[in-house]
Amino acid sequence: MLAALLLLVPASASAAPHVTASVTSVEFESPHDPSGAFDPYDHLVYESSVTITNTGDANITSVEPTLASAPGAIPFKVSPDPFAVSPGNCGAYNPGIGHAGQFKIETGSSCQFKVLFNPQGLAEGEHTDTLKLRAFGLPGPVEGNSVEIPLSATVASNADASVSTTDLDLGEVKADTTVTKPVTLTSTGTSQLILNEFASEITLPDGSYSLTPAYSFSLPDECLRIDAGESCEIEVSFTPPNFLTYNSVLWLKGNFDPIQVNLTGSGSDPQAEVTPNVRFGEKFIGTRYIATASLTSSGLSPISVDSAEISGPATSSFSVRYDSDQCQNLSFQESCDFDVAFAPNRKGSYKADLVLTGNFGSKTIHLSGSARTGTPARLDVRIFGPRQATPGSTVTLKAKIYNRGEVVAKRVNLKTVVPKPLAAKVKPIRIKQIAAGKPVTRKIRIKVKRSAKAGSWLKLGFTVSAKSAKTGKSTRSLRIK
Repeated sequence: MLAALLLLVPASASAAPHVTASVTSVEFESPHDPSGAFDPYDHLVYESSVTITNTGDANITSVEPTLASAPGAIPFKVSPDPFAVSPGNCGAYNPGIGHAGQFKIETGSSCQFKVLFNPQGLAEGEHTDTLKLRAFGLPGPVEGNSVEIPLSATVASNADASVSTTDLDLGEVKADTTVTKPVTLTSTGTSQLILNEFASEITLPDGSYSLTPAYSFSLPDECLRIDAGESCEIEVSFTPPNFLTYNSVLWLKGNFDPIQVNLTGSGSDPQAEVTPNVRFGEKFIGTRYIATASLTSSGLSPISVDSAEISGPATSSFSVRYDSDQCQNLSFQESCDFDVAFAPNRKGSYKADLVLTGNFGSKTIHLSGSARTGTPARLDVRIFGPRQATPGSTVTLKAKIYNRGEVVAKRVNLKTVVPKPLAAKVKPIRIKQIAAGKPVTRKIRIKVKRSAKAGSWLKLGFTVSAKSAKTGKSTRSLRIK
């Protein structure tokens, strides 16, 4: 990784040196912290390029780089020393002269090598060294021809972290199934957060490890290094092997104080039984029918219904209604009901499924029915009540109206006809509908006129009608006393 580099114009010399460098110092600055400090937890190696040039009139057989902190060694290994050198394209040398990795530069030529810095494990504070480049010609060192480049970098722990929760409840989960919830990790310091994926782990509350762990977690790549102010999600999975309560601890470790997230959850064995089938049989087109299906808790763990949906080829002809509150936390042998409606609109057979889902998994109730065209509504009316009346009295009769067809009679109208000289006009009676095969009863009040003569007969006519229905008629005679 390339660190920020401070470039300075090289100092001039009274005599033209055989080797010159493109910089007079290298100051490493971290790209992950506004202060430029490197985190001692950081394992990356940072580099900065230096170009050297042979400005003399003879070839330089080798340029030997050494560090003031280790003058007897060529610093091509970055550890354990914080600073080192990588040959770059300066790797050529004369065989038999100098050491491997020393640089050979012909007259007027240049090459580029890299200065390296590794902050991992360093103490906080400023770290410095001096890189010395010493030129060799034939038969030996070039008198007075060496370049010294000061090196520096600052190390500081400026990272910090927080999580969205330190107590994560995974809830009640069916044994041998998995549920996953996130924990959000946020970089709250001023430098980049570094998460150690190998040190982060899940343990039991006492720090030991489970032989059959119920929890696991996954770290996406973006969680390994998080810039200041940014976040990422760590996925925690819970797979209970049986019907117990499980407690564990997720430990997150890196260049911040260890974070402890307490994990809890329990395994369950929710079991349910349902009405296997709802068969409506043969019904009539254009009518709506209701049947009831049930779900019963048959295990030791409470069950709850999350959804009830119709699926299958005849979905539009079936519907379901239920009280969701009544279908929560059902204990052993407790039940809740589902009202299934069947409303066929064509001839033929119908099939669909009622699918119930919850912590018990899913259960399917098969729905079926067929439909045909019913015989039209056929209305009939019968009149009950007194057969005599007196002038000026009001006679109450009962009309029992039957629908003897196979379909609903809608907008039924009962009309009463009276002789004007003997009785007042009777308003029609309107009935919204009469179900197939069902009767309804209505009262009819007849006001006999005072002028009606004794001994005469009050002959009444009754007509019951409806749209698309066969009309029914009846009569009744009252003797005026």
